Amino acid sequence: AITVEPLLGVSQTSTRIMAGYLLQSGSCDNVSLFYCELHAYSAGEARLAIYHDEWCEQEVSSVHLADHSTVSTRKGAYCTVFGVDQHRFCARTREEKELWLRAVSNIKVKLMFDAPDPTDEELQIFRAAVHECIGGLEYKREECGMDPLLSQVPRLPPMSPRGDYWDPDPMEDMADAPGMSWDQQDDGGNGHSHAVAVSGRLGPEDCRKLLRPFVSNKMGKDAEALCGAATAAAATAVTASAAMPRIDGGTAVTAAPAGRTPDIKAPADLYMEV
Repeated sequence: AITVEPLLGVSQTSTRIMAGYLLQSGSCDNVSLFYCELHAYSAGEARLAIYHDEWCEQEVSSVHLADHSTVSTRKGAYCTVFGVDQHRFCARTREEKELWLRAVSNIKVKLMFDAPDPTDEELQIFRAAVHECIGGLEYKREECGMDPLLSQVPRLPPMSPRGDYWDPDPMEDMADAPGMSWDQQDDGGNGHSHAVAVSGRLGPEDCRKLLRPFVSNKMGKDAEALCGAATAAAATAVTASAAMPRIDGGTAVTAAPAGRTPDIKAPADLYMEV
């Protein structure tokens, strides 16, 4: 449908007089559907902007209007084609074609007589006149019961790029019941302690219970390692002292040979030879 109000937040539509969908002929008998917007004249020229859709975010091209521009139409039964210079457009109905021709012709007349740039009040008057004609077109369409050749299809706004999707499940806040231990809370309040499931909450006492076997095994292994190291160090010291000759009161003293038991009265690690 044809509209006259500019879009909020889109500055390039601030001088809009009317806008609507039109078919435009291209090369090799191709036809494209574009959203066309007729702007008010300014600085001796005007233009017909061609957008990809009605959101007017992507301008495909534009047709410049001047005082020497050629505005034409075609003869034929129920013909909806009109032209601006070498460009050819097609409206939905004959009434809409006549409205486009009238608006473009009025812009051309203003340019021919070097009219000053319109003020905001004059733009509102232009839009009000076009809006009045649009209301008359809708009334005639309902009266004759004729549908347009191209039915209106609503278009959704372009989808903006979405960031990373992150919607975690909410965490429940569980208040600790007064007078109850962690085991009692995890066990439903029956007072029996049990092994805490991995998915549940762990209290200090539960942590101790879970860590106690690992700590005990670790301490036992460390103690065995320390005892083994002490035994090996003692054996090394005995071997070193046995291999070293010593002088005791002028008598040569050596360690007892392996396999012989020293005298009970002598020291345990020495054997005296006379």
